[in-house]
Amino acid sequence: MRHIFIDEDIRVLEGAEAQRHLAERNDLPFLDPASGVVAVSPERWALAQRAEQAHWMRRGIGAQDDRNRQHLLSFRSFEALRGRSFRHALEIGCGPFTNLRLIGRTCKIGRCTLLDPLVRSYLSHPYCYYDERMLDLGPTGVAGRIARKLLPRCYRAAQRAMGRCIPVAALEPAPIETYVPRSRFDLVVMINVLEHCFDGRRVFGNILAACEPGAAFVFMDALYDAAPMADSLARQYDAAHPLKVDRRVLLDFLQSNFDELFSRVVPRHSTRTDAGEHLDWHELFYAGTRKTT
Repeated sequence: MRHIFIDEDIRVLEGAEAQRHLAERNDLPFLDPASGVVAVSPERWALAQRAEQAHWMRRGIGAQDDRNRQHLLSFRSFEALRGRSFRHALEIGCGPFTNLRLIGRTCKIGRCTLLDPLVRSYLSHPYCYYDERMLDLGPTGVAGRIARKLLPRCYRAAQRAMGRCIPVAALEPAPIETYVPRSRFDLVVMINVLEHCFDGRRVFGNILAACEPGAAFVFMDALYDAAPMADSLARQYDAAHPLKVDRRVLLDFLQSNFDELFSRVVPRHSTRTDAGEHLDWHELFYAGTRKTT
């Protein structure tokens, strides 16, 4: 495994240069040998938020998607939710694009709350899917995606004229760890977010606090094993991804609190073209309903 250091400005350093930075900063101090990196310091998380801001509001200012369509396919188009109606949905870590824009094509959602520490910053992203009033549903075909890319304002006006949107109840600029909902939700979505948080156990507790009994919970994140993590943390650092929760901790949380509707583990593979290194990992795609007892 090569040495890789990605800082809060999304500079990617490798080899000897990365090794020098890793000697000064890495996530080993936060490692629990049994549970992985479940919590980090406020200072460490502040770097993660700086990285998120840099990624989407500078480097990704022309992006229209955050692997959301890839997730759609891995969830098999959210078939587990097809035809259902939800009163009020919460998306945790919505980013500028959201997953509700795709989920809302499969089921009916009365209104939504969008939770993200940077949610108000994302309003100025040119391809943000929402404002303070409405979340626009995503296009279903190539022509729609082209129209949205070339004429985003016209696309938004057309979607709203046709009612292809979800009313926004609130934009909440807060992390899930400190979020206190005004009411409970019957649909909670958290896709590709846990790694960006600062306290996994508080995340789990507040997910349960947000879900009413019987609520649907849609979740996705990477699966980690704590046992070999010390070596990887000594060799790799990514400012934007502080947490690496052991799979047993994650699966125990899901199995203890939800009845499964859908579960799928998908292997991922990529090659770093600059270094020729192969990266392999697994992602969990899960949907369940909050247990009533």
